[in-house]
Formats: sequence, C-alpha cells, structure tokens
Amino acid sequence: MRVGRYGKAPLWRRADVLIGREVERIGLAAVTGGLDGLLTSLDCGVRYEDGVLRLPHACPRELADLGRRPLVLVSLASGYTASMYGADRDDVLWIGYAVPGLGRIAGGRPGKGDGAGADGLSLVLGPVRAEILRNLPGRPTVTELAHHLHVGISTATYHCRHLEAAGLLLRERRGKQVRLHPTERGTALDHLLTAPPPPRWDAR
Repeated sequence: MRVGRYGKAPLWRRADVLIGREVERIGLAAVTGGLDGLLTSLDCGVRYEDGVLRLPHACPRELADLGRRPLVLVSLASGYTASMYGADRDDVLWIGYAVPGLGRIAGGRPGKGDGAGADGLSLVLGPVRAEILRNLPGRPTVTELAHHLHVGISTATYHCRHLEAAGLLLRERRGKQVRLHPTERGTALDHLLTAPPPPRWDAR
C-alpha cells in the first residue's frame, strides 16, 4: 500500500473502518425500524422531518413524490463536508454524505456523529431518540423535549411514539400535563450503550 509523504495512508483507505461501521449502522436501522432517526442524523443538505425528505432544490413535478423508488445512501470519503444527491431518475433517489467520523481523521471540523454523542446509544437508536432517552429521567413533557432538541413538537412526538412502542418510554398524566419517563428497559439500555465520560488527567 502506498502512503503519502507524511507517512499516512490515503483518506479513502483510512476511512475503511468508518464506512464499515456506517454500513452496520444503516443495516441495524433498517431491521429495527430506526431509519427515520438515521435520516435525521445525516450531515448533508437533505433534511428529514416528520417523515418527509426535504431536498435543497426543487424537483420536477413528476419526481417530487418518492413513491416506490428505493432510497440509496452513499457514504463518501472524498471530503468531510461532501454532500450530494440525485433525484433525476424515476427508479431511485440517492443521497451522498460524508461518512460520520471523517472530520476527525481528515483533521477538519467534526460533523454530526463525530463527537461525544456518537456512542452506542446514538448508533442504535439514532441521535434524536438517544437524546430523548437520556433526558427521560427528568420527566419532561413532549414540548420540553422539542425545545431541548430544537425540533418541532410533531417530530418529538413521532420519535416518542416509537420509543414507547419499543417499550423504552412511558407516559404519565399529571394534572393537565403528560410527563414522560423511562421504563426499566429504557434505563437499562441507556446504561448499557451510553459511553462513559473520558478519564480526567491532572497536569502535575
């Protein structure tokens, strides 16, 4: 294998592990019903909210509805800000995005999923649902969660319903408010998959 003059392998070669991890993440999301959380986490120009993909530019009318077209996710290792999509075909819609973690190995800015939040819980549930689960011990309302996550109330409600269906969240009415709290299963999953904080070192 040839390496650059700084003794490092090409970026695409160093990204092999990241791409493999991303393939596993997509596969896990597909079989566990977590694709909406994964799509929300994509660091690209395409946005996903309330079950709708929003493209940066308008499509021709005949292509505006995804319909039965398969969605293809393409992890890119060409640059940590890479982003592209193709909606000009009637048989497929594809989205290309920088593979999570690429910013670290490329020496650039971290993207979504590159920082401390990219622990096991985020990889399994998606970043939005993982953050919801982490905040459930505080007994928040859906409105409070929406403000905390900077998403619409309908989006927060949508993710909470999925967590409730998975047996990770319970609703409890207190007067006029409905408070959310984790089930024993939800708490156990949080403890199992949330990465511990890094150790602190005292300079002496």
